[in-house]
Amino acid sequence: MKALIRFAVWISLFTAGMPLAQAQYFGRNKPIYENFNFQVYQSSNFEIYSYLNNPERRTELAGASEMWYRFHQNILNDTIPNRNPLIFYNDHPDFQQTNSISGQVGAGTGGVTEAFKNRVIMPINVSNQATIQVLGHELVHAFQFNAILGGDSS
Repeated sequence: MKALIRFAVWISLFTAGMPLAQAQYFGRNKPIYENFNFQVYQSSNFEIYSYLNNPERRTELAGASEMWYRFHQNILNDTIPNRNPLIFYNDHPDFQQTNSISGQVGAGTGGVTEAFKNRVIMPINVSNQATIQVLGHELVHAFQFNAILGGDSS
């Protein structure tokens, strides 16, 4: 009988602590430290949102985006009918503050492609090669979501 009482007390203490564990995550919001003055730059297939003060870098990103678009277009034999939004942040800490996507952005997240808005949100990496590689990867998802949501998934 003592063992049964101990077990019941242990279970009640354990279950009483569960809501506290879940409550630790309630109300956690993304940190917002600064406001970003985004400007829109249009290329043939993209609307590029960035707050870069370097027009040459923005032109490089637009060129890489168009290069990946043509590559995926040829491989997948598909196009995206509207200009696809690309949102670039200067670095990963700024990217983690984004309110373009819900939820927390982890340290290992290189970029996100939203399915329904079909927009790519990503930081500019320290390495130009890494930025262009992640951009190409995210644009694959943009083409996939376009095919699935456009009804061409057969």
